[in-house]
Amino acid sequence: MALAAAAARGTRIVIVLLTDGEASHPSSVRFDRDALARVRRRELSQALAHLCPGKSVTVHRLGLPDGTSRPSDIGPHTMERVVTLAAAAGASAIWTTWAGDPHCDHQTAAALCRHVALRLGVPHFAFPVWGRFGKSHPPAHLFRFHDTRFLDCKHAAVACYRSQTGELIADDPGGFIMPPAFLDHFANHSEIFIREYPE
Repeated sequence: MALAAAAARGTRIVIVLLTDGEASHPSSVRFDRDALARVRRRELSQALAHLCPGKSVTVHRLGLPDGTSRPSDIGPHTMERVVTLAAAAGASAIWTTWAGDPHCDHQTAAALCRHVALRLGVPHFAFPVWGRFGKSHPPAHLFRFHDTRFLDCKHAAVACYRSQTGELIADDPGGFIMPPAFLDHFANHSEIFIREYPE
């Protein structure tokens, strides 16, 4: 919803994909890593059409390894590339996954974006994904966002990710499938943002 609200305000949106999500179904024959990466990019494009109708959203791919990335994988060239992209877009804020999330890719993205925000001197907001279900105390600078005007487009965007709900890939029973209860939670509950910088 926050992305849809930003688009509705006319905010320029630039997305940097850390990975292509290509490792979620490693045993699938029908969808090898390249095919799954294409599926995920198509799903993102479809979701953005619902969240940002009529808006041009630029998407850059970094191509880091899905499911195994580490902050140390971000070399100086990649770091400078993202800083340059954000500066060229006139970024006034950086949004990313949260460093406290129990997922290596989310932690890597958080480390990268914290560096970008510090370099540009712009606010950095992080959103917990799996970390929102943890038992740790919430950070001091936590904000909730829920605007029912954008709920329908959020539901439509979530529905685009058929590769993660078991509707599309049926030949890898060990592959990732979003549990229905989690899917419902993400689709209907408030979005959570943590102000990482400035603290």
